[in-house]
Amino acid sequence: MPVVVIRALLFDFDGLLLDTETPELVSWQELWQEHGHPFPLERFLAGIGTVGGFGALDALDELAGPLDRDSVGARHSARKLALIGIEELRPGVLEYLEEARERDLRTAIVSSSSREWIDAHLERLERAQWFDVIVTGDHDRRRGKPRRTLFLEALKQLEVEPGEAVAFEDSPNGVRAARAAGVFCVAIPNSVTANLGFDEADLVCESLGQLPLASLLDHLSRGSPAWSLRPATVADRDFLFEINRRTMREYVEAVWGWDDAFQARFFDEHFDPGGNRQIIQADRRDIGMVEVWDRPRDLLLASIRVLPEWQGRGIGSSILRWLLGRSARAGKPVALRVLKVNERARRLYEREGFRTVDETETHLRMVCDPADRSAEYSNS
Repeated sequence: MPVVVIRALLFDFDGLLLDTETPELVSWQELWQEHGHPFPLERFLAGIGTVGGFGALDALDELAGPLDRDSVGARHSARKLALIGIEELRPGVLEYLEEARERDLRTAIVSSSSREWIDAHLERLERAQWFDVIVTGDHDRRRGKPRRTLFLEALKQLEVEPGEAVAFEDSPNGVRAARAAGVFCVAIPNSVTANLGFDEADLVCESLGQLPLASLLDHLSRGSPAWSLRPATVADRDFLFEINRRTMREYVEAVWGWDDAFQARFFDEHFDPGGNRQIIQADRRDIGMVEVWDRPRDLLLASIRVLPEWQGRGIGSSILRWLLGRSARAGKPVALRVLKVNERARRLYEREGFRTVDETETHLRMVCDPADRSAEYSNS
């Protein structure tokens, strides 16, 4: 893929920054159930992300009417707003906005909804000043998604080219609009849209909280595969043991010898799925693991493993840059230990700025201090 420099992040609003779609769905389902009819979910889903969408009140009036439309509409709105009122920004959104500021990336909301609707929620969330541009459909079907109009307007106001932006969408209509405008699009489905088709998206991830911005920018600017993180669970035991065997056996064998039975027992004795282990994913596959401990004086990189067939693609370097950026923002160094015989890993760490500060008979202790490279890692 061509290497690009990203200058702007374009966010959908409903269902992406804030989950307004679950309250919308629940409030209509409740009203339809009261009137003795199942809610037509597929018709509702087809209209997500565009102007107008499914006319739930009109459809209910046809089935169960005549209704007191003002009363039913008011009850729906009150229930929906009550549910939305307890919602916070979706996972990872705040971290993206904060990091975008640090990297001097411009940000925009690009939504088919009305400006009044978005402003009200941003004010409640105290995030009204976090976006450089807000472009809304304002009930105009000619501008709403899946048409590309809103994205083109946002790009013009931001003064960036389509190839210099990334869009984040939670619906197929939004994805189609972004791609029609020539913008790289990441689909982040929510619980309502999770089962819809996102084949047209460039990337799909469950949550912004699982897709570090550093990973995405490395993917676009350096050509390395985009990677995401998810918490390890008990179900990952076999994968974690196998990746440890495939990546570390050569080095363990050279120092202490390798015994499968002993290694399995040792692994199980220390296996803690509730700890800080995270599974690295790429192309929706498990390809590695990383374990980081946030200690008072440093971030400890306890381990990082990438399957051999995924090595040499820049993923390890990208994860280290992500961790070093995180350490720069926290104002404390990253520390790690590496076996002396693992020269490949040592060279990787040295390329990313780590230096040896201590050693034992078998290990090197290495540290990278963000104070020495803060400018590089706040913008990498």
